[in-house]
Amino acid sequence: LAKFEGYLSLAGLTSIDKGVAQELAKFNGSYLALGLTSIDKDVAQELAKFKGRYLVLDGLNSIDKDVARELAKYKGSPLFLDGLTSIDKDVAQELAKFEGYLSLAGLTSIDKDVAQELAKSEGYLHLYGLTSIDKDVAQELAKSEGYLYLYGLTSIDKDVAQELAKFNGSYLALKGLTSIDKDVVEILKSNPNIKLPNEYRDKKD
Repeated sequence: LAKFEGYLSLAGLTSIDKGVAQELAKFNGSYLALGLTSIDKDVAQELAKFKGRYLVLDGLNSIDKDVARELAKYKGSPLFLDGLTSIDKDVAQELAKFEGYLSLAGLTSIDKDVAQELAKSEGYLHLYGLTSIDKDVAQELAKSEGYLYLYGLTSIDKDVAQELAKFNGSYLALKGLTSIDKDVVEILKSNPNIKLPNEYRDKKD
């Protein structure tokens, strides 16, 4: 594997030990995708040493704080964890330390505490799976100082818009919106770092 260059996908590989992880991390290519359904701290620690650009671990549907802490040390980007369907505050706190592009598209809902931790991310955070958020979650996400992608939101109300308009970060993408009223559009446009779908943007944008 160390001599192979390019793309390596082992979707059928559902479990490995530390020794195997150590060897896989030596892969010289840019893309490593594994079908692991669970990993422990030691395996995560070895996989995080992979020097390629893409690490895809979409088979994981849950991880603990220790695993999250090790994966967040991965120096490549992106890190795909799209199989996670829910995370707690402690896991969110560790994942937010990842400095690159982190995809958590499997999360369909998050609570205020998780949002508060994820907002500490200074990297690129993709939460495509969120189809709706409430005012409290929006309030926390708006504190993000990084790049936040919420393409899954197709509609938001005025209260949520008012919170998101306080966004502190570099870039907030709301390009999935398909149904919002004029008042909501104007609220969101008040923040130049919020990116809307073309139909809601001014011609000068």
